[in-house]
Amino acid sequence: MKRYRIKELGDIVTGNTPSKKNLDYYNSEDIPFFKPDSLDENEVAYLTTAKEYLSSNAKSVARIVPRE
Repeated sequence: MKRYRIKELGDIVTGNTPSKKNLDYYNSEDIPFFKPDSLDENEVAYLTTAKEYLSSNAKSVARIVPRE
């Protein structure tokens, strides 16, 4: 099985985590919040669900990556 580096598969974009102290950023599941632990080192997967979500209130302080 051939192995690839993440940078060979696409652009790497890091974000910024909205403050956990502001509960308005986390009071609904409007935006999936994917983190490095969402990736499996043994396979490439299409991410459909996240372990954590942001509310639309966090859009102004988070770096939102386009869907495609």
